Amino acid sequence: MGVKEKMIYVIEGPDGTGKTTLSKAIAEKVGGEILHPGFNKKWNIEKYHKAFFKLATEFDEMGIPTILDRWAPSEHVYASVFRGGESYDTDALIKKLGADVVWIYCRNDNAVANHFKNQTIRKEMFDDMTEVVKAFDQYVSESPLDWRMYDYDKVDMNKFVEELPS
Repeated sequence: MGVKEKMIYVIEGPDGTGKTTLSKAIAEKVGGEILHPGFNKKWNIEKYHKAFFKLATEFDEMGIPTILDRWAPSEHVYASVFRGGESYDTDALIKKLGADVVWIYCRNDNAVANHFKNQTIRKEMFDDMTEVVKAFDQYVSESPLDWRMYDYDKVDMNKFVEELPS
């Protein structure tokens, strides 16, 4: 077995689309670390995301694959839907991440229903994902990033993970 390439995976998408499940599968495959940024309106989200950026790049420099289970693209989308716009220039931070990144968009036709279902078993920050799904679809379609699409209702997760660079 050779030396692992440096790699950062960014998993994005609306709540209820399988991001965390996929992140765990990728981490298991590549022996990587999962970083799962959250959100709290009391935080300075720019500093928070920059801290995750710093940690991910430090892991990358050590040859440790890192999985960001949501990050700056989520700030862009959720902030545009729920707060009138992002709190910092997410594109500028994304550009700093560099080339060793696999961008994955988790999306499925049942995202809104899955979110409603999840509300019955755990606390969810937002009531409805309808506008978030639309905003993510638009963001990804207009993004210059090379997004890989993952739909856990239609795509075999094990095969998807096996086909990812590691």
